[in-house]
Amino acid sequence: MICMMGLSGIPWANILWQGNEAEWASCSIGVFICLQCSGVHRTPTIGKVKSVRLDNWEHDLIEFMKAHGNLRAKEKYEAFVPPFYYKPRVRDCMILKEEWIKAKYERREFEFKRDYPTGDKEGYLWKRGRDNRQFLKRRFVYSESERLLKYYTNNPTVPKGTIPIRSLNAMFQGDKIGHAHGLEITYVQDRQTRNLFVYHEDGKEIVAWFNLLRAARFNYLRGAFPGTPEAELIPKITRNYSKAGYMEKTGPTVSYLLFLFWVFGTFCIGNSYTELYFFLKRNGLICQ
Repeated sequence: MICMMGLSGIPWANILWQGNEAEWASCSIGVFICLQCSGVHRTPTIGKVKSVRLDNWEHDLIEFMKAHGNLRAKEKYEAFVPPFYYKPRVRDCMILKEEWIKAKYERREFEFKRDYPTGDKEGYLWKRGRDNRQFLKRRFVYSESERLLKYYTNNPTVPKGTIPIRSLNAMFQGDKIGHAHGLEITYVQDRQTRNLFVYHEDGKEIVAWFNLLRAARFNYLRGAFPGTPEAELIPKITRNYSKAGYMEKTGPTVSYLLFLFWVFGTFCIGNSYTELYFFLKRNGLICQ
């Protein structure tokens, strides 16, 4: 047995998460991974992992890693990823990374071409109330024909709220919502930006909702901007906040005192949106 470090012929340059050192490896798939992702890979359904620096490696495993590597794994396991499907980045939340890894290597969803579910969807999500701020289970329905996301409370036939896909944005905000699977949905209604805070106990289900909304947004953008290349539409499907925090703001006249507001912004140089929002509270529902 020998140490992996220092050997020639190993595809070190191909790491799963750019910006993280790949000091671990999946012995079953033949990819180099970071410490955070190694916990997801270390399951009976995906395979075994070993430390590149600390573990001893058998000769046959070293040859296996030489013959594979991250680029070859990407060609195989990401061959047919739908254009709307979100590929996590280094700073994204763990649930997105976890479900991305499971979708690729455990369920092998993208290895072969297939019809990905992008139509109507119905299910229950925990939604935070506007007044009491408590989370209650609500039925959510997305209608592809209407391009509306609806949610219901007491009346099963009349929706409590409707959200047009045209102005919808969705992003994971676990720390802000107080749940690792927390999803923040923003939309425009009556010329005001409003928020919904939801989550689901099952990580696979909340990520499925997230990607369904991204698919709906992608279909809307293709219809609204025909002929536009996919590469230009994908960044506009959903967006994350570039910066969020507290700032002081005065009232409408000089006699008003300074107030603390929760502020977040979305900035994208070279694209069509540069937005700054502020709320009275960190988890405010209506943009001021």
